[in-house]
Amino acid sequence: MSFLLSFPVRYLVQVSPIKLRIQHRSYNLPSPSKPQLDVINSLKDEFNVKINSVAGSGKTTTILQIAQHNPQLKILAFVYNKRLQIETKEKLESLNLKNLTVQTFHGHGYSYYDKECATDQGLKRVVQMCRPPLSPISFDLLILDEQQDMTPILYLFVRKVIADNEYSNNLQYVTLGDVRQTIYNYNCASSRFLSFAEKAFPSARKWVTVEHRTSYRFTREIAIFLEKQMSMLKIDTIHTGPKPRYLICDVTKSNETLEEFEYYLSIIDPSDILILAPSIKSMNSPARYLANLITQKYENIPCYIPSTDEEGVSSDLSLGKLLFCTYHQAKGIERSAAIVFSFDKSYHMYYDRRDTYDVTNAQYVAATRAKKYLTLVHSHEFRYHSFIRPDTLNETAQVISKRVIKPKPKSAQLPTYSVTQLTSNIPDSLVTRCFTHIKCLLLNKPTMRPRHLYPPSWVIQPNGLTESVAEINGTALPALYEYHRTKRCTLLKSVKDDLKFDHRFIQIIPSHILARVKIMKPSTLELSDVLLLANVAMYLQSYYLAKLVQIKKYDWVLQKHVGLSLKNYSKHLSPKTRYEVLTYQTLSNASVRGRIDAIDGRNLFELKWTEKLMPNHVLQLVAYAALYGKRKRYLLLNGISGQLVEVLGSKENLKKVLEILLAYKSNAESEVNDEAWLEDLRNGFQDFRNVTIPKCLSSPD
Repeated sequence: MSFLLSFPVRYLVQVSPIKLRIQHRSYNLPSPSKPQLDVINSLKDEFNVKINSVAGSGKTTTILQIAQHNPQLKILAFVYNKRLQIETKEKLESLNLKNLTVQTFHGHGYSYYDKECATDQGLKRVVQMCRPPLSPISFDLLILDEQQDMTPILYLFVRKVIADNEYSNNLQYVTLGDVRQTIYNYNCASSRFLSFAEKAFPSARKWVTVEHRTSYRFTREIAIFLEKQMSMLKIDTIHTGPKPRYLICDVTKSNETLEEFEYYLSIIDPSDILILAPSIKSMNSPARYLANLITQKYENIPCYIPSTDEEGVSSDLSLGKLLFCTYHQAKGIERSAAIVFSFDKSYHMYYDRRDTYDVTNAQYVAATRAKKYLTLVHSHEFRYHSFIRPDTLNETAQVISKRVIKPKPKSAQLPTYSVTQLTSNIPDSLVTRCFTHIKCLLLNKPTMRPRHLYPPSWVIQPNGLTESVAEINGTALPALYEYHRTKRCTLLKSVKDDLKFDHRFIQIIPSHILARVKIMKPSTLELSDVLLLANVAMYLQSYYLAKLVQIKKYDWVLQKHVGLSLKNYSKHLSPKTRYEVLTYQTLSNASVRGRIDAIDGRNLFELKWTEKLMPNHVLQLVAYAALYGKRKRYLLLNGISGQLVEVLGSKENLKKVLEILLAYKSNAESEVNDEAWLEDLRNGFQDFRNVTIPKCLSSPD
C-alpha cells in the first residue's frame, strides 16, 4: 500500500525501546590530543575556531573537551540528529558537565519558539515572522557540529537564534565538519557553511583553523586505499589491520556475496557487520539478494533493514542485528566490518547520474564506516569506477576476482518510479514550489487520544530483540476497518492474487506462511490473520524476507485498537469504498506507478496511520490524483488523529506538480559555484524564506 512506504518512524506513539534499555555507563574523557589542545588554547586566546575533521576523528570528544576546559562558559552545541544528541548527553551526565547544552536545530526551535519547529517549515516561519523566543536564550559559545550538512534553512534559523541570544555581542564560535562528508546536497546542504564559516558567521573575533587529520576509527590500510585509489588526502591512523578486499563477482545470481559475508561471519559477530548499497529499496539493489540469502540460510541471524531509503537508522531496532542501509543512512555509524555494494559504474548508471572522474562524498562516507574489515563489491557486469586504478589495485587491496568483468549494454528502458520515490528526498525549495500550485483546506483538526488506545509500534521477539511493526499497523488497520464494515478484505484478495505469480521472490516465502494464507477465507479472518497478511503485503513490495521470518507472533493489535480506526474511518469511508486501486502511467521521460489507498464515490483518499501528517503526504496524494486523471475530491485522512485535509487544484496544476517531481528525479543535480553561493549568502538566501505550506501540515497541534 502506498501509505506504508513513507511511515515516519520518528512519529511513533510508543515509548522507544532504547529508553527501556538505557544503562548509564560511566564515560572517561581521554586526555586531549595535540589538535584538541590547539582548539582549547585558541578559545582561551579569544579566537573563533573552524575544525576540519576527517571521518572518525572524534568530533564529539572534541566538543566534550571544550566544555571540560571552559567551565566558565555557557555553551550551546547544535548537533545534526537526535541519536547524536542522546549519546552526547549521556556522556555529559557521566562527566557531570553542567555548562554544555546539546540540542538539534529542530529541538531547540521546538523548545524556544514553536512546536511547528519540529519541521523545516516551522523554522522558516519563525524566521519569516521574527518570532521572539518563549524564554530567554543565553550562551557564550556556539558550537556547530556537522557543519558541512548545514542547509540555508538551518542557517537562517541559527542566525535568528544568535540575534535572540542575550550574549550575542561577545559570542564565540566553533564549527566542526568534514567537507568530504557533505551528502545531503538534494536538500541544498553545502560544505561552504564550513569552509566559509568566517563569512557565514561574521564576528569581531578572528577565526583560526585547526586540522584534525587522525582517524581513530579505521585502519592504516583503509586510509592508504582511500589515499591511493580514491584520491583522498593522507589520513593518519592509530590502528592497523588487513587490506581492504576488492571483490569482483556476480551480485544477483550466485552465492558469491554470501560467501564473502560468511568469511566475516567466521571472524566477528554478525551484529558488528554493516552492509551498504546506494539504495536498499530499488528493485536492482544487490543488497536485497544478499539479505534474502542470509535469511534463508541463517534464520538465527536477525537483520535490520530500514523501511525506506530515506528514514534514519534506528539505534534500538538495529541493536544486536546485521545492519543493511544506504550510503547516506550510514552517516555517523561504524562497525567492525562493512561490505559496500555498487563499487563500480552501476553507481552512476542507477543512483548518481553525475558520472564524474571524482569520488563522490557518499562513496567516501561508505568507505569509511568499517573500523577494521572492508569489502568493496564490484559487479562483473559493470566497468571500474573512473577513479580506480586497476593496474595498481592489488597494491592497496586484496583483489578477489570470481568473475571476468563483462560490461552489459546500457539499457534504454524508461525509469520507473513509485509515487513514494517521487516524493522522497526532495529539497524543501522544491516542496515549496509544488505547494504554489495547490491549496490545502483543513476539514478536521487532529485529535490525539491516550496512548493505550494505539497499537504498539514495536514488539519484542522471543530472542529479546525488537521489531518495528508500525508499517504493518498502517496496512492492517484500514484493512480491518474494511472487513468490519463490509466483511470483505481487499488485502486478502490482493495478497492471494500476487502469490499466484511463480517468480523467485514468491518461491522463497516460508512454506508455513504460504499454507496459512492459502486457507484464509474472508468469513473466518481473525486479527492475527490480517496482521500476517499486512506483513506479507509489505514483503511483496520490498521483497526483503527478514521481517517475515523474524516476527513470530501476530498478537499485538487488540480490539480496542481497531475501535480507534473504526471511529476515524467510519466518518468518511462508506461500505462501497474501493481499496488498493492500482494506477500506472507512462510519460515521455518515465513511468510512474502506485496504488491509491481508497476511492469512495467522488472522493479519492490517501490514508495514513501516523501521529502527524507531513507535506510529502500531500504530494503523494497530488501524484495519485494526477495519475488517476478523473475529477475527484482529493482527501488526506490520518487514521490515528482523525485529521482530514482536502487538496484543491485544477487538473493542470496537479499535472504540473507531477512534472516538477519527475523533472527533479530525472535530472542530475547541478553544482552551484562558490561565487553564486556567496552571493546567495550575502542576500540572505531569499529563495529559502518563503513559506507556502499550511501550518496544519507542519505543526503538531
